[in-house]
Amino acid sequence: MGPPIEKIEFIASSKHRVGVIDALTEEGCDRADLRSVTGAHASSIGRVLGEFEKRRWIERNGPTYELTPLGEFVAERFAALCDAMETEEKLRDVWQWLPREMEGFSVELFADAVVAYPGPGYPYAPVERVIQLVEESDSVRALGATVFKSVANEAFCRAALDGTEIEVVRETN
Repeated sequence: MGPPIEKIEFIASSKHRVGVIDALTEEGCDRADLRSVTGAHASSIGRVLGEFEKRRWIERNGPTYELTPLGEFVAERFAALCDAMETEEKLRDVWQWLPREMEGFSVELFADAVVAYPGPGYPYAPVERVIQLVEESDSVRALGATVFKSVANEAFCRAALDGTEIEVVRETN
C-alpha cells in the first residue's frame, strides 16, 4: 500500500477513470454507456473496470456496473476535491481582496461566487455581469465597489424593491 496521494493520482491521471467514476456516480452503466460517456475505446473501459473491480469500488449486476458503498465513498471525496480545486482556481486572483479577517469568514462562503474581469478595451464587462446576476437572482451577496457604479445602482434598487435580499461588503478607505 502506497501513500494516499498515489491513490488520488491513480484516478486523476486518467480522464477515462474520472469519466467512469463520474458516470457511475449518477447511475449504473453498461460498457457501451461508459464508452459513450468517456469516449474511451472498449479495451480502455475494460482496463478501468478491471482496476475498479480489483479495488472493490464497483460490482457487476448483469451487464450493468454499479458503485459499491466503498466506491461511492471514494467518488464523493474525489468530487469534493475537484470542486475545492475549482473554487481555489476561481478565487486565486481575488483572494487578496476577500475579507479574511471578518468573523465567520470561510472559503466556502465564496464557493459559488462569480468572478468577472474586464475585457480588453471594454472596462464595463464586470458591471454588466453584476447587473445580469442581480436581475436573475433572488438574493445577492456582493463584495467590492462594482455595485456602486451608477449603472449598477439602478439594478440593485429595482431588485431591492422587488424583494431581493441584498448584502454588500465594501472596503472603506
